[in-house]
Amino acid sequence: MYEAVVIADDFTGANDTGIQLKKYGYDTLVLIDFFKFGSFDECDAVVMDTESRALPKDKAYDIISNVSKAVGQIRPKIIYKKVDSTLRGNISTEVKAICDSIGVDIIVFSPAYPQMGRTTVNGVHLLNSVPIDRTELSKDPKNPVKMSNLKEILTEDFDIPCVEVDLDALRGDFTKALRDAVLPCAFIFDAETYEDLKKILEIEEVFPEKKILWVGSAGLANALFENRKKSRKPVLSIVGSVNSVSIEQYKYAVNEGHARGVVIDAISLLENKKDELNKILNEINVYLKYGEDVVVATVSSRADYEKTLKWGAKHQVDTIAISETIASSLGELVFSIMKKHKLSGLFVTGGDVAISVIKKLSADGSRVICEIETGVPLLKIYGGPYDGTNLVTKAGGFGNKETICNAIKHIKGILV
Repeated sequence: MYEAVVIADDFTGANDTGIQLKKYGYDTLVLIDFFKFGSFDECDAVVMDTESRALPKDKAYDIISNVSKAVGQIRPKIIYKKVDSTLRGNISTEVKAICDSIGVDIIVFSPAYPQMGRTTVNGVHLLNSVPIDRTELSKDPKNPVKMSNLKEILTEDFDIPCVEVDLDALRGDFTKALRDAVLPCAFIFDAETYEDLKKILEIEEVFPEKKILWVGSAGLANALFENRKKSRKPVLSIVGSVNSVSIEQYKYAVNEGHARGVVIDAISLLENKKDELNKILNEINVYLKYGEDVVVATVSSRADYEKTLKWGAKHQVDTIAISETIASSLGELVFSIMKKHKLSGLFVTGGDVAISVIKKLSADGSRVICEIETGVPLLKIYGGPYDGTNLVTKAGGFGNKETICNAIKHIKGILV
């Protein structure tokens, strides 16, 4: 079930917060239908868009209350109330609805987003150094901003004790002053830089067992989920091409420590496929178990390839038959691994191998997502039991020495 739930009041805000989770390894879904909440077990996090920013307060309260009760049943590790970084919307009402529905010990309120010019100094929220209620947002047709003092905003409809933490306190040892606070209460933080937002997270050290409701913009969300970065699932790369470019890419990925290298003995595979595949599979399983990326190759040098050709000539097996056997075997290998491990995705180079993989996984084809390098597409497997799995395919001679490394990062969502 979900590790984190974000409650946002509009769709764009839901998405710009969702991307903060995605950056740090959370498989994240943004939902607009409350009735589907809780039905996506495969996700790490869900962002619920309530579309309540411009609603009357009573309607906003009811919607947030219903969503919060569902969240309370799930009991995620993190509950985050996403608010607009320019303070539009029913902030006080919606925070109250969450607290009334599920109960929290601590509210951490910091809507600053310094990277976008939104900061808080002495409890006053600023847009490019101007109090937010003195900017054009005070004339917003749907959500005019009438206040810039964070305490006034939070307590407008919600009677809760507040402790304000200014920049001097935050940048010192602010946690000492918090220990005497009577809970439940809200801690309202100044923040002028991204480092300030990261410092706020030290509050968890003071109250490690307390239930915290985080209230902020995408700025605080970025700091929070960077601090709770998930380890991404590993990537399995299959280098089925004997092109010198692909061999160089394999060597670079392994030698630079980006992935564990596994070389299949092609001759052993041709002579005793079952034993060689089992041996390789056992080696790969160990690496994947510990979350390491793996690159599998059928040759590590041109000499390996020529050695296989000589074996073929000696045993009267032509190059087409050799290629077909190896491609089919690699497809079987991938299928066996996919049954056992959850992966971020696959990288495959070599056309025969790529189609073998698709067929062994019972897929119908691929959905094209984007081009990560010239001639190197990021795809998703289409159809079959592994529908939606990230996939990068590449012709043997395409790319540069870093292509496998870049592909792994794209598959994991590190590069977008």
